[in-house]
Amino acid sequence: MANLKITLKQCTPMIHFQSEQYGATLRATEFKPKLDKFLIKYAFKNQFNNYKYYLVGYKDGKTQKDFDGKEAFDYKLRICNVMNLKIQEISQHCSFYFNNIKKDNIDKNKFVICDSLDVEFFSLNKEILDIIKKYLEGFLLLTNFGFRQDKGFGSFYIVSQKSPISIIKKFNHNKKFFYIKYKNSDWKSIIDDAGIIYQLMKSGINFPDDKHDGKNKSYHKGYLFCYMKDNNIGNEKRFIKENFFEEEKRIPCDNMDKRYVRSMLGLAEGIEFKKKIEDNKIKKDKIKYSSKNIQRFKSPILFKIIDNILFIIPQDIPQEIFNQKFIFSQKIGKDIIKKSIYTPTEEEFNLDDFMESFVEFFNKELEVQNVCNTLENKLKEAKKKIIKVAKNK
Repeated sequence: MANLKITLKQCTPMIHFQSEQYGATLRATEFKPKLDKFLIKYAFKNQFNNYKYYLVGYKDGKTQKDFDGKEAFDYKLRICNVMNLKIQEISQHCSFYFNNIKKDNIDKNKFVICDSLDVEFFSLNKEILDIIKKYLEGFLLLTNFGFRQDKGFGSFYIVSQKSPISIIKKFNHNKKFFYIKYKNSDWKSIIDDAGIIYQLMKSGINFPDDKHDGKNKSYHKGYLFCYMKDNNIGNEKRFIKENFFEEEKRIPCDNMDKRYVRSMLGLAEGIEFKKKIEDNKIKKDKIKYSSKNIQRFKSPILFKIIDNILFIIPQDIPQEIFNQKFIFSQKIGKDIIKKSIYTPTEEEFNLDDFMESFVEFFNKELEVQNVCNTLENKLKEAKKKIIKVAKNK
């Protein structure tokens, strides 16, 4: 039996749901299915006839339909030689993490991080191991693991790997991607920058500072809304204000075409908002939504941290996300308000164009505000850096 052993360095902690188990770290049950899908796409160009002989259970005459979407390559792997494994609590103020962390800072998920580990592959077919060796660098640069993986957590790479920028170019085809280089490899600071950049990009930044009568309040409208408005498309936030809440609290319709804009950067469980009730108290409420065709959609923007570089990599948006009908609903008293809204069409939203526009805005036009609050302070730190563009010549 042939084998292949690769040593990986861990750059950012995994958010692990089984941290209490002995040796909790990167899981083979997550690693292998992702690697198999990557190989099908990049090594075999999604052509079944090119990879069918490497599949578990393949026999002459079998078709792709016979596998019913459960295609697995005929190799096994194990995670071993985990060096200096650490389990850490997750702070309440961790960027990109929104679980219900209690006041005593206890959460079932934990940070799991080690210095390095080995991934060992075994197969009776040496050819599949040769293919894995050839494509593993690209796989690890375009993949994270664990919870909140698209936001930079669970990043690993090959210890001997060099020039991640050139490798991403190779596997990212002709698409542009973006990166920030740092002086030091401090993943916490880098994650903070990624968090505030993404917040500015998608939903915007709003710090009302109610505790100090707004002395240090700050507000930056989500760039996604601005980008779509420049293309004469309104957003779901305005749509909600025009159609929901109690009737006397709605705002007049501006007659602009509205789309469920934020869906282009990933679907959440609902759209939460704050409203004032008696004695100026703040109450959280939520607009729920549903679609016959779309249940979940993760953000198509991957944050990848390798040592002292933050990569921001736009990925493909599935075609089925575009021009999809969503039903927004809210219960008010005994009544339920329901209204429909569509996601943008492919002609109305192009992720690559949006990312280029955002980076231009961030580098040259964004103005931080002269106030002191947690969000604005993070934005000031991020603004000290330049987001660079990488593209194939």
